[in-house]
Amino acid sequence: TAPIALYPDELLGQVLVATTYPMDVVKADRFLLKNPDLADKDRAEAVNNEDWADSVKSLAAGFPELIGRMAENIDWTESMGDALIVQTDDVLASIQRLRAQAKINGYLEDNAAMDVATDEESGNITISSANPEVIYVPQYTDTVYTTPAPATPYYVADGNDWGDALATGAIIFGTA
Repeated sequence: TAPIALYPDELLGQVLVATTYPMDVVKADRFLLKNPDLADKDRAEAVNNEDWADSVKSLAAGFPELIGRMAENIDWTESMGDALIVQTDDVLASIQRLRAQAKINGYLEDNAAMDVATDEESGNITISSANPEVIYVPQYTDTVYTTPAPATPYYVADGNDWGDALATGAIIFGTA
């Protein structure tokens, strides 16, 4: 579940259900490859007329690149779908473990794109879009689960002339 565990819950649910329809994912990808110039609205209308699963239609309409990645990694897509059908609780538990590890490592925090909340009773971590009108697809590597986030450099002014140069260096170095 590592490639999708940090997706906002709204998107994660669609992806998980779509993995149970790998043939529809492949069909949607072929359709998208044949129609690369469709505007968003036209693409949404066109995929709605197909006989694919609703989750696949939703992803094809709003997240065509994601359908492309799922089709490109069809073995993963099919395996994830099989696991979801047979071991739903284990798949969801895996997502929660990975989210917890990313949070411990400092990668899973509220930001301009997402809100992160932890249920105090269950410990489950939810991720939602900060703006309900926009769902961002996060891009990350598996290192978010294994390597702590680098410390953010900061500067405390002490009144000398080196302050601006040091602060600028820290900002540039931190950004790099």
